[in-house]
Formats: sequence, structure tokens, C-alpha cells
Amino acid sequence: MNRLQTISVVLAQKMDQLQARENIQLAIAACQYALRVSGWKDANVGEAFSGLQRNGTLTKHELAFCRKRGEALDNDYFIKQENGETDSIISFSRARVVSAILLLHAGEYAESVYESLISLDDTAPLLAVLQEKG
Repeated sequence: MNRLQTISVVLAQKMDQLQARENIQLAIAACQYALRVSGWKDANVGEAFSGLQRNGTLTKHELAFCRKRGEALDNDYFIKQENGETDSIISFSRARVVSAILLLHAGEYAESVYESLISLDDTAPLLAVLQEKG
């Protein structure tokens, strides 16, 4: 069982039946949506994602940067969570978006979609978009 099934069994089953190129497009759409809805403007993350869309892969530099950024955001989330800071969810959401990009790079398309979904307060609109695309 993949984690996407915990959010949408239907979408997870659909992705199991699709060709890799179709799953790539779903994962890209999910990442794009999560980045747009978050309103997060990180030029380096945006550049890495654009490169991934264009080239199908991250460069070594982009990969290292995204790993480091994701780890820093996760750490920030845990510290803020422990301190009871209400904005900890922002770091969580951003870390999930970076994770979605890294998973897309790794070819883990359903996991990438899952991470994009959990970065959002409301998953219904993205689920609707993905169900329509697939």
C-alpha cells in the first residue's frame, strides 16, 4: 500500500494503471498546484522544479539544494511545533512541496502526488484536477 491510498484509493489505483509518462504529468501537475496555492516564492526551488520539468531530472546541484532545503524546512517545522508556534504548518507545507519535487525526480510519482496533497489545507480541489487529468 502506498501513502496516496490513505487520501484517495481511486487516484492511487488509477496511477497504478497509467503509463509512466502519464504519472509524470500527474505528479508535475500536483507539484505545480501545490507551489501555486502555497504562494511560496523560493527562486531556487522554482528554478529546480522548472529544470526538472524541462529535463526530466534535477542536476546534482539542484538535487543537493532541494535535499538541504527540505531538511532545513522539516527541522524548522519540528522546532516550531515543539515550541507551540502556530506558523509551524507553513514550514511543514513547504517541506512537503520540496519532498514532492524530490520524489518526482526519483520516479516515485504516487508518493510525489501524496506529498503535494498533504502540503495543502484543502486537498479536494487538487484531487479533482488530478482525477480529471488521469
